This record gives sequence, C-alpha cells and structure tokens, in this order.
Amino acid sequence: MDDISFNAYHGSVEWKAQQIERNGFIISSKNCEWLVEGIYFFEKKDHAVVWAKRECEKPKNIGHNPAVVCVTIKCTTGEYLDLDDEKNMSDLISCFYNAFKDSKKGRPQFDNDYQLRCFCCNLFRRMNPQYKVLAYTFGFPPKRNMAGFHVIKQEKQYCVVSNDYVFERKVEVYDNAI
Repeated sequence: MDDISFNAYHGSVEWKAQQIERNGFIISSKNCEWLVEGIYFFEKKDHAVVWAKRECEKPKNIGHNPAVVCVTIKCTTGEYLDLDDEKNMSDLISCFYNAFKDSKKGRPQFDNDYQLRCFCCNLFRRMNPQYKVLAYTFGFPPKRNMAGFHVIKQEKQYCVVSNDYVFERKVEVYDNAI
C-alpha cells in the first residue's frame, strides 16, 4: 500500500500546546466526539486558530494565548478512511444497520446526533481496526452573506487514533487580542 502524508493543525491554548509538543497528544474519548476516540485536527490552519481562540474564552483559560500545534500525519492508504467518499460512508451506515437489524432491543438510543455519530464511527472502527486516520468534511448550517447568498462553512477534520501517526509537532502561538 502507498504511504500518504499531509499537514494538519490542532487548536489549543499555549500551555497545553507546549505540553503536546514535548509529550504528545492525549487521546480524547468522550461519547460525543466528532468521529472516533482519538486526536483531532483541522485541514486548514485558520480553522485551528478559530478553535484555539474559542478555547481561550473558556473561564479556565482566560488570560492564556491561543496556539496551534502544526503536525504531519503519516499512514498508508489502507489505514486512511475518508468518510467524504460515498462508498466509505455507505459501508459505515451498513455496519451500524447490520449490527442491530436482528436485535430484539433495537438500536441504542442517543441523547443527540453527536453521540449517534460517535457511536457509529467507533463501532465501524472496531469492526475495521485497520483504519488509523479518519477524515470527514463537516458542513455547518447555511447562513446568508451580505448579498443574500447562502454560504455553507465547510471544515475538514481528521481524527488520528494514536500518536504513532503524528509527526513533527511544532507550536505556533497567537496573540489573544487579535
């Protein structure tokens, strides 16, 4: 299988970003992750900067500067799952459906779509452990620009299941006043 490599960006606050640069990332494992349990990155640096600035608005981070951890993600094509690909998304949905189609209890119930999506992705990954890097482009609700045209903000995110696929961690610190 071919190797793939690409740059990605993780938004945080300065002191956490410096810890990440020294020690690596902590795997996030909430039941409402965007994709699966793992480490999250944006495709575009400016999206990571926006996220980092939002993190600095939280009461526990007031007074800290936003930072972005710039990395290179490396894996093989067989370890990369692009959920923007219709076949891959169809496979994920089929996995979820097939796991519960014969269940007398039916499918699990979730409090929100975040939990449902996270459950489906984690289930699919457990059934397909070869996938180490997942990608999906999230669309946000349409807004109108000043001329009245619909605008849909798109953010491609990556989730990497371990630090073994993350290389060249470099921190960039931003002024919180900007």
